[in-house]
Amino acid sequence: MQAHECCPPAVAAEPTSAGPAVTGASPTTAPGGVLIEVLSFDGCPNREPAVELVERIVRETGATARIEVVDVTDEETARARRFLGSPTILVAGHDVEPGAEARSGYSVSCRVYRTDEGLKGLPDPRWLHDALALAAAV
Repeated sequence: MQAHECCPPAVAAEPTSAGPAVTGASPTTAPGGVLIEVLSFDGCPNREPAVELVERIVRETGATARIEVVDVTDEETARARRFLGSPTILVAGHDVEPGAEARSGYSVSCRVYRTDEGLKGLPDPRWLHDALALAAAV
């Protein structure tokens, strides 16, 4: 995997053995559970850690989810998918980062998240918890 200066690799919180579909008990918004998409570009050093984070949070919450990794390869796709950089995590079509819906800097680039712990290459796990809870409430 190619490293990018703009986004140093994140350290995964823990190894995971879950596959692309993880099951528990939650309402569904897509066949197989709530759809969680990890949008990324090939070579992003935070792609796999983002997938591992999603799998871990799904297990912790007991949600039923279908996890898809989506390659964003060009600027047109970035605009169409509202891709704010790699990795972007969408739960039921909504970005997990609070306030992201108001942003519009779509491009095939690295993404840095402002968390309580500083700038990170992955979103705050609490955001993913909150997004899953919101999807379950719908």
